[in-house]
Amino acid sequence: CDRNHEAIAQGLECLQLFGIVVSPQPAFAEVLAEYERISGSLGERSIEDLITLPLMTDPEKQAVVRILTFLFAPASLLNNNLFYLLICTAANLTLRHGIAEASIHIYSGLAQTLGPVFHRYEDGLRFATLARSTAEKYRFVETKAYFAMECACVWSRPVRTAIDFIRLTFRAAIESSDLPYACYSCIRLVSD
Repeated sequence: CDRNHEAIAQGLECLQLFGIVVSPQPAFAEVLAEYERISGSLGERSIEDLITLPLMTDPEKQAVVRILTFLFAPASLLNNNLFYLLICTAANLTLRHGIAEASIHIYSGLAQTLGPVFHRYEDGLRFATLARSTAEKYRFVETKAYFAMECACVWSRPVRTAIDFIRLTFRAAIESSDLPYACYSCIRLVSD
């Protein structure tokens, strides 16, 4: 638990070096405001249209989205509002600056939270599908895209579909030596 607190403190301090200030204990109103910026950033585009975003070329922006996604795991264990805020902040950076490999993790986070937190279950599934399409298009590792599908399908499709995706997640995690996602997959398989 102390290491998660330390990781969050150091990660948030690092983000400040890039001009990104995130409260370590955000109120849900902050989460909601950042979530609403996603809709504004989408504009007239559909979620599916985001497959046409350009690749993110700015190394500084790539570093920021990587830092944000590294913070997802410890935040998810310690502070739900911080977890949701980090996901929404990262999503807005992707919408403004383009796709990075970390975008798969960001879309997965949206797939995981849009339904249960914002009651946007179908949008969660659409972001999960976007994660898969983006991973396929750019040949990114698909582990988090499969995980996204499981997270969204568990809320919006027959549980058998979610189970099939979590098994794909486990296989992809093993093939890519992603021990955390292999473990998450085992936990989710049992809970599903």
